[in-house]
Amino acid sequence: MKRFAFWTVVLLAGFTVLALGGKKKEPPLPDYAHLMRVEKQFQRGFRFYPGGRMNISTGFMGNIEIQGWDKPQVLVEGVVTAWGYRNDDMMANIEKIKPVFSRNEAEMVIATDHPKEFRLGKIDYRITVPKHRTDITIKSNRGFISVRGVNGWLEADTLTGYLALVNLSGYVSAETDNGDIMVQFVGQRFEGHSFQAKTKKGNVSVYLPTFYHADLSLITLLGKPTVDYPPFTIDDKEVEVVPQLKDEGGFINQRLRDGGAVILVQTDAGDVKLVKFDEDTEYLAPPPPPPAGDPPPPPNPDGEKQPPPKPEGEKS
Repeated sequence: MKRFAFWTVVLLAGFTVLALGGKKKEPPLPDYAHLMRVEKQFQRGFRFYPGGRMNISTGFMGNIEIQGWDKPQVLVEGVVTAWGYRNDDMMANIEKIKPVFSRNEAEMVIATDHPKEFRLGKIDYRITVPKHRTDITIKSNRGFISVRGVNGWLEADTLTGYLALVNLSGYVSAETDNGDIMVQFVGQRFEGHSFQAKTKKGNVSVYLPTFYHADLSLITLLGKPTVDYPPFTIDDKEVEVVPQLKDEGGFINQRLRDGGAVILVQTDAGDVKLVKFDEDTEYLAPPPPPPAGDPPPPPNPDGEKQPPPKPEGEKS
């Protein structure tokens, strides 16, 4: 009877843990600003044909910037960062984290390798890929994701981080649990299957050229939708893009001109706004905010830095 009572208590305790969330609580992040820090850079170049598939995983923390170009090559540039309480710790930690590449000319895996529960290092990647067709899957825990000027099948997911999705085509599905989303389209319509981006905690900004064709579905469950987009004419009738407000949240559901691919962008707890821009004179994609522990970058008066000369073959 005593044994039965003991197991009853154990089971009840287990159910209590499950009721309280079931997940192991994550320890607080280190105070990176007060730790010693060291960095080292690397660069790799690979032959990679358009139409290939790329899988990227950042491990505990790391930022990803992807840019399209015309060459049948992939250029991977990166910065490995490690922190430590003492100089010996810092230098030991930078040896614990490294990029790992597995690839052929049609498929590539890029992953950050580090010990389990390691929280004192990261790798930030800047990757240039064939723009006419590259399929990309991105998994990140902490870090922004920026993808620009690429056609293909894109799936991107980060737990905490900003998303910048600029001048994409094909199929796009991107999500962040905690971060803002900035989407910028060019041309007259989205060329591809569909586009969707979601955040649970963050604001959403969608930038469209003045003359654009699309079926828009911009949703906020708890925030406010706003529009700064000019009216347009269909069959000699002027049509205004008007946000629909609810007691909580609202939406912008609108066919623009002839319609087109479905553009679905949603935030659970933030605001959503639709803004026009002139793609001939405006470049609206701002640099993402710095990750934890990094100081803000200084302003660049010359505009966005272009990728450096691209290597042939592999280069350390």
